[in-house]
Amino acid sequence: MRSEIDALLVRKSGGEELSEEPRIPLLHDFLTERLAFYKEYVKQLPRMTMPDTDALNALFRDTLAEVWNANVTV
Repeated sequence: MRSEIDALLVRKSGGEELSEEPRIPLLHDFLTERLAFYKEYVKQLPRMTMPDTDALNALFRDTLAEVWNANVTV
């Protein structure tokens, strides 16, 4: 697999148009298998709850306002 990846990188770095060449079965099969694996893997992960960021957002806005107002010259 490493030799296929190295060859692909050489061609890609050389500016070859890869859409014009046939699929590389070894790489295609590997990527297809890995994508299927991770699609199933993420289904098993616990749901993440997003943290409440309202307080952090307010602090950030207040800090920006404080800094900007302190640097304004009239």
